[in-house]
Amino acid sequence: MFPTDVTENVLMGNCTKKFGYLWLSLAILALNVSACSESQFEDIANKRGSDPLTQNTKASESVDAPGNITGAYLFCEILESTDTMAGVPVGCRMEKDGEKIPNPDLVGGSFSSNFDTTGSQVQITELPITTESPWHRMYALSAAPMGTTTNVRFEFAVQISGQSIKFNFTLDVTWDDGCSSPTLDFESLLGQIPTKGSVITGQYLVSHGLSLSTLSGAPLMIAEYGVDTPNAYYGGPENIPNYQAPDQMGGKFFITDGQRTAVHSETLILSYSAPTNVTKVVVMDIDFQETVTVKGLNAEGTVITEISATAPDNVFRDGERTPLIIRSANDTKSIVSVHITSFPSGGGTVAGNIGLAIDNISPYCGL
Repeated sequence: MFPTDVTENVLMGNCTKKFGYLWLSLAILALNVSACSESQFEDIANKRGSDPLTQNTKASESVDAPGNITGAYLFCEILESTDTMAGVPVGCRMEKDGEKIPNPDLVGGSFSSNFDTTGSQVQITELPITTESPWHRMYALSAAPMGTTTNVRFEFAVQISGQSIKFNFTLDVTWDDGCSSPTLDFESLLGQIPTKGSVITGQYLVSHGLSLSTLSGAPLMIAEYGVDTPNAYYGGPENIPNYQAPDQMGGKFFITDGQRTAVHSETLILSYSAPTNVTKVVVMDIDFQETVTVKGLNAEGTVITEISATAPDNVFRDGERTPLIIRSANDTKSIVSVHITSFPSGGGTVAGNIGLAIDNISPYCGL
């Protein structure tokens, strides 16, 4: 899900300034409510330049700090995103006079970061960062399906010159309930590392608004790349079970109905807790005249959008990933379930070795 409104709360002694921002197609429009006098705010805003997202400055500072920490404050903001990203990126830094202060870890001190949330459930993941980054920490925020408002409080604790200093900053985020949840990559199952062979049904309903099943009622299972229990397909120069081509990045786990000899795989059903307008899935190892169809169905069970992908004859794509995207007509949020079926050479008329392997299910906001 992506935010439609962001409010940044900044504490400055006994003066509080609150800004609301409308987040629409990644453009920021100011909505302004004030609990400070204009002169009080102008003095503070003048320290920061003209960027409207960065004019909310001082967060609370618990003690007087030595050196370049004195007068610093914590600042966080939502960064530019795209609707294919798995989460909304947020950057946080301790800054002074509008500039990032040196990382305390590099100047004889240390610091740690933490966060807590209230309101709608949200998943927060710390992102990798380099020393050249303009931020001390970066995060990805993803709201649970049907989220409304989340209050995220970031806290940095600095140890330097024998003193402990704490900084905090709060983002109040209102989520667009028409957008969808983060990418389902199967690298976690109910907060734990998955076990190969685990049967998947409704475990992702709360976190991603998705339940998974098959048309026949046969089980869907967690499979592991490079491991043959359960086996979804063979690929690669040595015919390795569940192989990924060397240039493919797919984590460790995916889901499968298991490999079999049949005229088609099981039909995988993705059922949404709220309608969506677009869905992206990654299918592994479509090659040698194999075909995969993806159908979007509305609430009445009618197919309203459909695509298929067929590998040419004698073309092997062993262990390669194929992203498939379906979108509803007129971009309306009318898809309530998606049916995915894989066919061996022959297109459903001749039995062959077939196994459906699905990863990275990504319902998201339309462009």
